[in-house]
Amino acid sequence: MPKFTKGTPNEYLSLLHKYNSDHVDGFNLKDLGFADSIFLSVPNRQIATMIVRRLLQAARERRRVDIEYVSMDNPEVRGRNIIPHTIVFDGFRWYVRAYFE
Repeated sequence: MPKFTKGTPNEYLSLLHKYNSDHVDGFNLKDLGFADSIFLSVPNRQIATMIVRRLLQAARERRRVDIEYVSMDNPEVRGRNIIPHTIVFDGFRWYVRAYFE
């Protein structure tokens, strides 16, 4: 049980994003010196903690994950086997990059 955090995926992903985004295009965002500037968090998305944990574990151990996939072009749910390797953030959503079997 987490002692210093809530242990939620959104908390973990938000910290990961902030850790990796202190510098953008050579500028340190924390040192801009504007008193009226703030960082806005991305909208809170309901992500199951166990799903994030298992994806991270699979990426670390290079293991296969069976998923159900829905593309933007086709609303039909399809089963897929993936081997995740990276979690990426596009500024609004988190994605899992993976090899597709």
